[in-house]
Amino acid sequence: MHEVAVIGGGQAGLAISYRLTESGIDHVVLEQARTVESWRSRRWDSLRLIAPNWSLIMPGWAYPGPEPDAFMGRDEVVEHLEAYATSFHAPVSEGVRVERVERRSSDDTFLLSTSSGVVQARRVVLATGSLQRPNIPPWAAGVPNGVAQISATEYRIPSDLPPGAIVVVGSGESGCQISAELARSGRTVFLVGGRAWWAPRRYRGRDISAWWRLTGWFERTVDDLPPGRRAGQPNAALTGAEGGHDISVHTLVRDGVRPTGRLVDIRDGTAVFADDLAANVAWGDGQCRATLASVDRVIALQGISAPSPDAPDDLRHAGALPAATARAIISAPATIDLVREGVRTIIWATGYRPDFSWVGLPFLAHDGYPIQRRGVTDIPGLYVLGLDWLHNAKSGLFAGLSDDATYLHEFITSRSGRPPTGERNSGDAPRDRL
Repeated sequence: MHEVAVIGGGQAGLAISYRLTESGIDHVVLEQARTVESWRSRRWDSLRLIAPNWSLIMPGWAYPGPEPDAFMGRDEVVEHLEAYATSFHAPVSEGVRVERVERRSSDDTFLLSTSSGVVQARRVVLATGSLQRPNIPPWAAGVPNGVAQISATEYRIPSDLPPGAIVVVGSGESGCQISAELARSGRTVFLVGGRAWWAPRRYRGRDISAWWRLTGWFERTVDDLPPGRRAGQPNAALTGAEGGHDISVHTLVRDGVRPTGRLVDIRDGTAVFADDLAANVAWGDGQCRATLASVDRVIALQGISAPSPDAPDDLRHAGALPAATARAIISAPATIDLVREGVRTIIWATGYRPDFSWVGLPFLAHDGYPIQRRGVTDIPGLYVLGLDWLHNAKSGLFAGLSDDATYLHEFITSRSGRPPTGERNSGDAPRDRL
């Protein structure tokens, strides 16, 4: 019998394990593959952090290296997290797949059916993340035979893909970065976008991530969201590739990427797009301008010493697009006959959803998301950690994981079972928002 069983040996599982170890609480971390497996096998080879190394903060473990303003690569992140686990002898049991979580009614003990037998625990932390189930739209069924379909987590390097043109669906962080890499490798790339936005890598002498901290961008909580919303505005498109640089529809067009409007259907082998590319580009640019304006206000209000405003060239003329972007919008196709255009691969970069179908307890909303308040569910002793917007805008990021893990640890160890004193339980919102 363990006091706590943590399911998932990624950064979330390691973060809560550190706090439990620090308190001397008996626990085990069950990982179905290897420690931080998703960083090993569910990221493309050239991926780098989208925030500087200084933002890679785990409980009791800050970035110790000589390049705080650089961007770690995928393998470096794995090494960093492995060293973290070793530093406090994290009790990770690798190769143990949890197949079912149930609760014994006689004494409320959790029973975990695993590939290695039954594990018993008084409390359970679900730290499996949110990358289990790709959010593939239904019209993927209309893709003709002969066109490969993969999710962004399955992409590794350009040479792994069949020869021919590629359609990347989704213009968020992953879609933009993958499209840039493919285009620079010489591939024909169509980027199917929606309402996505971007921000400059650096502004007024600092990385944009540093300014976001000062503006309070990451401190927005679920209480600040409109009714019915589960998450806030998607993250801006950023990249740490090549030392970090701007990435947007403007830069992608200059790389040779062909943007389209939002995908609305695939029928008879033809992809159909909405006539909204121009509006989407304008919206993304507008969000970028608003972000820079908020930075300018903070600098002025706090009297921060910073260089003069230096907005990217792509934003210097309000209402006027760069020539290459304007041409790309005019020539954007309304439809693409996938076979005729030589498309051999579609990459779905359309996001992911968590999968808790293996947890045999009533703690999920109708859409499969946990009903929780900053990681605390309505099932006594059952907790969730590592999801986007678990509490605030940084919950799914390294920058916020330490705070969430610390809060959850304090809740678990408090005698009263109530939230730690002085903490506002920001997850206390109507359940249809959680």
